[in-house]
Amino acid sequence: MMKEAQPHQPVAISEGGATVLISFATTEGQTRKIAEQISANLRERGYEAKLYDTAVRRGVPEVGAFDAVIVAASIHEGHHQDSAINFAIAHRDQLVRKPSAFVSVSLSAAMPNGQAEAQHYVDRFVATTGWSPAKTLLLGGALRWSECDYFQRQVLKHILLKGDVTWGEDVNYEFTDWTALQSFMDDIFGSCVPSRVGEGAKARRKARGLEPPGTKKTSRSQAAR
Repeated sequence: MMKEAQPHQPVAISEGGATVLISFATTEGQTRKIAEQISANLRERGYEAKLYDTAVRRGVPEVGAFDAVIVAASIHEGHHQDSAINFAIAHRDQLVRKPSAFVSVSLSAAMPNGQAEAQHYVDRFVATTGWSPAKTLLLGGALRWSECDYFQRQVLKHILLKGDVTWGEDVNYEFTDWTALQSFMDDIFGSCVPSRVGEGAKARRKARGLEPPGTKKTSRSQAAR
């Protein structure tokens, strides 16, 4: 499910095309996979994208040098990762001045009756960091049953049963709605049209028969399943 705050301004374009920072925090790897998909999606549109794992303290990017920022974080034991929270707090002033979006990954987001809980996590993140992203996506994560200890399995079993999902031991589940993520990207970057894109990106787009960013019809994403 996508939630929109206040409208953002079009991306300011640099010489080589719009640059987008994708900062992510991951515990079991699914949010990294989502961040990588966002990066690939942006490059297909002709944008430059940089991935940054917030758990890595060295090589912290200069947020002010980017035209837009997407932050992705997942829920672990009821909270988003501290590294994502600390990143948003540390760079709040830059984030509020730029087109920005937040992707919150949780099992609750994938459950039919879990949307309120998934939104509660986002509301708490916003209250803690003081950053209110222009757009937010609630996205389902993944359940790697084989990697969980006994306590984690009991908690996850409870979540699955509450969501009326049939579960089985030694089964890994992926609940990420990739179509919802695609619609989310269309909604944001379909309206952010690069006025100048690097010649390499233009050539790749032309070779693949892709329309320039902004010409594709946008659609609202549905709740993550």
